[in-house]
Amino acid sequence: MLQSWLRSFMSHIRQSWLLYLIIAVVFTSGVISGGKGVNCLPSNQVNELARLVNKFTSQAGQLPVTSLTVVKSTLADHLIIIGIVYLLGLTVIGVPLILGLIFGQGFIFGFTTFFLVQNIGWPGFFLFAAAILPAGLLYLPALIIGAGTAISFSLYLVRKPRNFNFALWPTFLRYTLIMLVITVVILGSAFIKAYFSSWLTQVIVKYF
Repeated sequence: MLQSWLRSFMSHIRQSWLLYLIIAVVFTSGVISGGKGVNCLPSNQVNELARLVNKFTSQAGQLPVTSLTVVKSTLADHLIIIGIVYLLGLTVIGVPLILGLIFGQGFIFGFTTFFLVQNIGWPGFFLFAAAILPAGLLYLPALIIGAGTAISFSLYLVRKPRNFNFALWPTFLRYTLIMLVITVVILGSAFIKAYFSSWLTQVIVKYF
C-alpha cells in the first residue's frame, strides 16, 4: 500500500512539474524581495535589529526557554500556515491566495537570511545555518509540496470533469491524506528546530 501511494505521489509530481516550478519561482521571488527589503530599512532600524540579534546571541545560553516550548511555538506557527493552505485548496479562488502565501513565506525567509548575513557577517551566516537552515530543509519542501497539492485540488474543483460528483470524494480523501502526511513532516521540522537547532545555536554562539 505504501509503495502504491509513493508511486501515485511521484506520478503526481511528474505530471505537475510545471506547477511546482511556478511555486518555486514564486518562493524564490519572495526570497529575493525579502533580501531587497533589508536594504530598504532605515539605518536606525537596521542597527536596532542588529542590536537585538547580538543581545540574543550573547544570552542564548541563559534564556529560560525549554525545547517543549519551542516545539509548541514552532508547530503552532507552521500548522496555521499549512492549515490555511489546506482550506484554500478547498476553494475555487485558492490558487492566487496560496501563491501569495508562498511569496510571503519566501519574503520572511529571504529577509531573515539576508539580514543576518549582511549586517552581522560570518556570525550571522553561522547563526542562520544553525537556527534556521536545518528545520527549513524539511519545512520548506513540505510547504511547497503542500501548496502544489492544494493548488492541484483547487484547479480540479474549477475544471469539474464529467465524472466530478463520482470522483470528488476519493480525490478529496487523497488530498486530505497527503496534507496529513505533510503535517507529520512539519511536526518533524518542529522537533529538529527545538532540539537540534537549539543545541547547535548554543554551541555556535559561544564562539561569537
